[in-house]
Amino acid sequence: MARTVSKIVAAGLILGTVSEASQRLHVTNGCTREPMWIAHMAGGGVGPDRQNVMLSPGESYQFNTPDNLQSTRYWPKFRCNDQGDRCKIGGSGGPGETCDPSVGCAPPIDTKFEGTFGTAGQSCSPSSGQIAGCDWVDVSMVDGFTVPFKLSIQGNCTGASGAALTDTVIDCSALSYDQCPGDEIVQGLGKLDLKLKHPSTGQVFGCYSPCSKMTLRSWNNTIAESHTPQDAIAAPYCCPTPPESPAACRTGPVGTTQYVEGVHKMCPGVYGYAYDDGVGLMTCAASTIYQITFMCPTPDPGPSPPPPSPGHCEVGDSVMCPGTSVGCAGSSCCPDGSICPSAPEDFTSCPKPKATDCTKKSFTGISIVV
Repeated sequence: MARTVSKIVAAGLILGTVSEASQRLHVTNGCTREPMWIAHMAGGGVGPDRQNVMLSPGESYQFNTPDNLQSTRYWPKFRCNDQGDRCKIGGSGGPGETCDPSVGCAPPIDTKFEGTFGTAGQSCSPSSGQIAGCDWVDVSMVDGFTVPFKLSIQGNCTGASGAALTDTVIDCSALSYDQCPGDEIVQGLGKLDLKLKHPSTGQVFGCYSPCSKMTLRSWNNTIAESHTPQDAIAAPYCCPTPPESPAACRTGPVGTTQYVEGVHKMCPGVYGYAYDDGVGLMTCAASTIYQITFMCPTPDPGPSPPPPSPGHCEVGDSVMCPGTSVGCAGSSCCPDGSICPSAPEDFTSCPKPKATDCTKKSFTGISIVV
């Protein structure tokens, strides 16, 4: 699994204060058709910002990254309620998170940004033992992926191979469920379908890596009930050390899987397995700015089956703004300034009132997109 950041520091440590905060991480919703929520964690808890930041299409948010903020993770979620919980995509749990109780938490294969942030103004020269001024960041596909993304790095960085990555763009906007293998050959198991399918609707909402498919048990993944990353079948694909050495991992079967070859094609330079030779864990000066844009799930999984009462929604449901292809949820505004159709009655913070209200029991005229 992608645990590279936690190898640098002890898990669970969160240092720094809001007064020290810089804003090194900028996250943008690059999905034009629906809102996105950003979940995050630092160490064993929620980071400095509020949990489940909602971003409308095109909206950005600058996260607080105090000096010495450690073991962080940020990931996008879609088709959530208005609190950013019970999500169809990205609902993998974590501190302050509530999963859909009908199916439980999704497997943690999320597209994600991970980082440990150093102290601005201090030197970053790992070869000289000077690491106080270093950020350590990672955007690997070792666990799998849920949505495409593009990461722009503005600063001086070095990749895992030692290559300079100054002012680099990592473009993974071509990530697609269509390229997720449905017949991955795994030694000892035969063909595996790596597409992450919602247990109730069968919709594809992500792509497992071979290791994740064999070892993550949530969402009715029965194959994982018999395997751990260390067992004889999974170890050559998960590459835990021990028993797998880096050299054995690189010469083993994982590097030639359809999944890894697809990641290298769709997401050039990014890790596809634990000891891949991609960009991997990057070391950057603590003055570096990271701008990541998460995009729509591709292709569009489409709407879930309609609820029992056609056209009716509950407060907080993800729905379409009237007359548009833009989604909204709960206490938010549509592009024309009107209140989202699924907002509660006491929400009045938009320039215009609701054009339609799908929370009324008699309403039948809006598409539910969750």
